[in-house]
Amino acid sequence: VIKRRDAADIGDFFDHVLGGSDSDRSIALLCGALLDDDLSKIIKNELNSDTHNLLRGALRSFGARIDLAYGLNWIDRNSYHDLIIIKDIRNAFAHFTDHQLTFDDQEVAQSCKKLFSSSAFLAEYERLYGRGYGGFTPQGTRAMKRRFETPAGRFKISTGLVHDHLCAVLTNGAGSQKTKPVERCALEFANTLKMKVGPVT
Repeated sequence: VIKRRDAADIGDFFDHVLGGSDSDRSIALLCGALLDDDLSKIIKNELNSDTHNLLRGALRSFGARIDLAYGLNWIDRNSYHDLIIIKDIRNAFAHFTDHQLTFDDQEVAQSCKKLFSSSAFLAEYERLYGRGYGGFTPQGTRAMKRRFETPAGRFKISTGLVHDHLCAVLTNGAGSQKTKPVERCALEFANTLKMKVGPVT
């Protein structure tokens, strides 16, 4: 089960979601809830006023919180781009009742392919491991990459990377130069796989 996390630990998130057995709907709703909760914490941290009524009123929706965070330059442009897509996918799973929606649905899959952070991660992964790594052949590392390239894989990875960025905002304060942009989060995650990747069969 995916759990909300206060610490920016992309490696642990990787372990939870990429190898998990949750349904597509559960993944979409829980990932959306994770990022919505991150934004609520940032708003509470950054605004000096009583935020209780705001979060239950004008800022009660995920979309309103995303727009506020970007409008006040608390999050970077690429995180904003991915948050909007993740929100829309979350909403699709929450409200679609005609049939069992999955990440392989054409519209959902196309949206997942537009996620910036997972695309940045995949490009770095190919650069680092495209010709094999350590005891892994190029065929082995490509087999691992195919897991990441699925619509569900892209969605999970992007959620984890945006979560990493939002945790950095929360830790360092909005506007801090210490806060990692989501692209840097993607590059760092690709490099952590040197320790995370296991045998590929």
